[in-house]
Amino acid sequence: MADYGAEVIKVEPPGGDPFRFQPAWMSWNRGKKGIVLDLNTAEGREQAIQLAGEADVLVESFRPGDMADWGLAYDTLSQLYPRLVYCSMTGFGQEGPLRRVKGYEGIVAAKAGRMLNLQGQPNRDGPVYSAVYTGSWHASQAAMRGIMAALRVRDRCGRGQWVRTSIVQNLASPHDNNVGDGGLVNMQLRRIDPERFPSRPRGRGLSSIGYVPVRTKDGTWLQHANQRVPHIQGHLKAIGLGHLLEDERFKNVPAISEENRELLRREILKKQLEKTADEWMEIYLQDGNIAAEPYRNSIQAMDHSAVLANSSVVTIHDPRVGPMHTLAPLVDLKNTPGEPSGPAPDVGQHNADVLGRLRQQAGAVSGSTPEAHGANVPAHPLAGVTILDLATVQAGPYGAALLADLGARVIKIDATDRRLDDGRRSTAQAMADSRTYCGKECIQVDLQTPEGKAIVHKLIAKADVLSHNFRLGVPERLRIDWETCRKINPRLIHVWMGTYGEHGS
Repeated sequence: MADYGAEVIKVEPPGGDPFRFQPAWMSWNRGKKGIVLDLNTAEGREQAIQLAGEADVLVESFRPGDMADWGLAYDTLSQLYPRLVYCSMTGFGQEGPLRRVKGYEGIVAAKAGRMLNLQGQPNRDGPVYSAVYTGSWHASQAAMRGIMAALRVRDRCGRGQWVRTSIVQNLASPHDNNVGDGGLVNMQLRRIDPERFPSRPRGRGLSSIGYVPVRTKDGTWLQHANQRVPHIQGHLKAIGLGHLLEDERFKNVPAISEENRELLRREILKKQLEKTADEWMEIYLQDGNIAAEPYRNSIQAMDHSAVLANSSVVTIHDPRVGPMHTLAPLVDLKNTPGEPSGPAPDVGQHNADVLGRLRQQAGAVSGSTPEAHGANVPAHPLAGVTILDLATVQAGPYGAALLADLGARVIKIDATDRRLDDGRRSTAQAMADSRTYCGKECIQVDLQTPEGKAIVHKLIAKADVLSHNFRLGVPERLRIDWETCRKINPRLIHVWMGTYGEHGS
């Protein structure tokens, strides 16, 4: 939020945030003002209450009950400041027997089944530790959605509200904890009907053919990510194994037996040792339809050509460490862009500024705002918003489904060619992936015909948002590009999610 102009005040205890030791802390907290309040003292608690009165949003991640012990619970502050949006992020939620368990990602992930879902990746039984903070990341984005939705409602009815989310909620919902044999949905289906949904035998965590990792001649590893049949077969042709598609054992790849899959894998692994990673990538780039990348560490990734071409990494000058390379704002708004905000604050750096303002405004009554009018309160935060979802596979459709959860009307527009659509509709590949379609209306339109374009243009004229993730050049060909859409509907928000950004080769 600080990257997009909000004044964000980081409140720390005496001595500072206990997670300051983590290198990423300076990136997580960039652009914020920093103050110290001792909530164990009456003065510190009173300052916190006054500060809440000057804020639009309060965000806290303490265990349930801690804020109440300090006199800072939602019920207390909402009475004083009806316009306040109060966001709570916990490990296991506000209720239940685990509500007071410390919400560290590893504990929550183990309880939520994420680690057991990874069983079989190494050559042993049992859970696998999940090093990536998937739940925390999803919880941060859920909090962002909730805060923005609550601010929208407040603009309409004059009152804030309590926004609540948790790591366990966000591990239960996302796609990446639902897919696979140990995914939450598949496990439930097996309990209901084990004959129809049998458990697959555990292997050694071997990938699908479309996602096969390979070692090349120079020792560099390439990761492939080809989901659709034409791209999987295109990969085989590009590396000189196209003749195998005439073999009865492999012609229906990826829908082949486990035995034949492993035979084909061996052929791929052997073939890809014949050239270096750079040579293979040159072949793939010339083809244009094969998804693959060399493995990089996080430092090397910052020098990726697409990262450099799209300015996805910026340099912030931090007085403690010098020039610091970090991610640019994650969303590019063309008319009102974000800006990389300055370095993270020192402990208590802005106490004089922030607390001085409180003393000057001590006589103001911040909570004296009009009461909400029930007629103005929407049934759902995004009620009345219409979104056209033309995105495919995962990120785009899942994002639109999350907005449908908040009350938006989402119209999913699919292609009419089933050969293409089977590769795009995630429901054609795994039962768990129906999450990307839930809550939507769905139509099929052939955008390659004048009639199809006319239908979508009529929808654009009445929509609030259009979302897609087509490759560059495709939107212009289908007449759903930004310039076309803005002429039809100047109020339309046009969202594009590209894999590599709009600049670079």
